[in-house]
Amino acid sequence: AADLCLQFANPVALQLPGLARAALRGLCFSDLILARDRERLAIAVARLGTGDRRRLQLWMPRPDGSAALIDLMLQRLDDGRYLGIGRDDTERQASETRLRRELGLFHVLIRSIPDLVWLKDPDGVYLACNQRFESFFGASEAEILGRSDSDFMSPELVDFFRQHDLSALRSGGPITNEETITFASDGHQERLETIKTPLRDQDGRLVGVLG
Repeated sequence: AADLCLQFANPVALQLPGLARAALRGLCFSDLILARDRERLAIAVARLGTGDRRRLQLWMPRPDGSAALIDLMLQRLDDGRYLGIGRDDTERQASETRLRRELGLFHVLIRSIPDLVWLKDPDGVYLACNQRFESFFGASEAEILGRSDSDFMSPELVDFFRQHDLSALRSGGPITNEETITFASDGHQERLETIKTPLRDQDGRLVGVLG
C-alpha cells in the first residue's frame, strides 16, 4: 500500500514521466518519484485514515533527465485504495524562487539609499522599505511589512496616498507629485517630490508600486 501500485492513470499523468498505458502493469507511484522522496510518501500513506487527504510536494524525474515538482493531493478511499490528483508545480515554484531572490537584492539596494524608498503590493500592503522610511512611520521594517497605510496614518492621508498608488498602476509608468509629510520619529516636516512607479518581475507580472 505504501508504494501505491497503479491501477489507473489518465493521459496527462502518463505524459510527465513519459509512460505508455501498457507500462502501468506492476508499476507503483513510488517508482515514479525520486528516491529521496519515497520515505516521505510512505509516511504520508501510513498516516492516512479512510477519507483523509494529505498534500505533498514530490519530485518526479522526466525522460529528458530533468525533474518536475509535483503538487500531489492524496486521499484514502472507503475501499482502501488511494486517489491521487497532481499537477506540475515546477514553473510556479521557480517563479516564486526568482521573485524571492529579486526582492532580496532589492532589499539590499534600497537600504543604502538616503531617500525614502518603499514597495507596496497592488493592494497597498508593504513588501519592503528602507531606514529613512522607518523614521517616517516611526516603526521598524519588521513592524511595517505586511501592513498598510491605514495602520499608521489618518484616513485622509491613507486616501491621498492610495489614489496616487492607483494612478501609477493605471498609468503603467512613473508619476510624480509633491507632498508635505510629518516624520513620526521626531515630528519634523519635509516637502517631498514623490515618484511612484509600477514594478514588474522578469515575467511581466505586477509586483506592486515602488515609491
